[in-house]
Amino acid sequence: MNTKLLRALTVFVRIVETGSMSKAAVDLAMTTSAISQQIKQIELDIKLSLFNRSPRELTLTEAGEIYYQSCVTILTAAKQAGEKLQFLQNSPSGQLKLVAPVGFGGGILSEPLKKLTNQYPDFDVQLTLSDEPLDIIKSGADLAIAIGPLDDSSLVARPLAKWPLVLCVHKSHPLAEHCTLSPWQLNHHTRISHCTADHPLTHSLNSQKKRSQNHVSWLITCTVLFN
Repeated sequence: MNTKLLRALTVFVRIVETGSMSKAAVDLAMTTSAISQQIKQIELDIKLSLFNRSPRELTLTEAGEIYYQSCVTILTAAKQAGEKLQFLQNSPSGQLKLVAPVGFGGGILSEPLKKLTNQYPDFDVQLTLSDEPLDIIKSGADLAIAIGPLDDSSLVARPLAKWPLVLCVHKSHPLAEHCTLSPWQLNHHTRISHCTADHPLTHSLNSQKKRSQNHVSWLITCTVLFN
């Protein structure tokens, strides 16, 4: 609604409630002259008088009574609409498209997302779980949780956590007997690993040069990406 019109209606209602233009002027931090001009403009617009004027008091005309009731209704509706809009600004709503690795679909994300949707019932999370390489722009995702370092990108990234991964050999496996076997030599053997952890294996082991009889640890970084 027109801000000037709301201001004029507020002035009129305040005059009625205080019974005086001068008191309304004080309450609204305006001059009495400005208050008077507002009322004259309304009367010109509706082509009717709002007040019966006398030196001692102001009383409403029949038109003024009708106009007052309408103004109260309009101002109440405007206030309620403003409060609803303010609520939308302060309370998250709408849909968030989130992409995360399959392993995050269990307890890691379920509890935080439950708390989020309980706290903000108008907030809907669309969760997609995938271990495939992700193009966050093409996927239309708003937020993505990825494992590993972020390539050069215009995306905004925040580190969430680091977890130690352990490369193990079963005690019954023939390799367990070779205590002097260098960990990076395991690249020549069949192994089971996560697709995102498989690629940096050689780099991690060669750069750290950590020797062990049957296992080696390295860190994997979890990163959240903002579109």
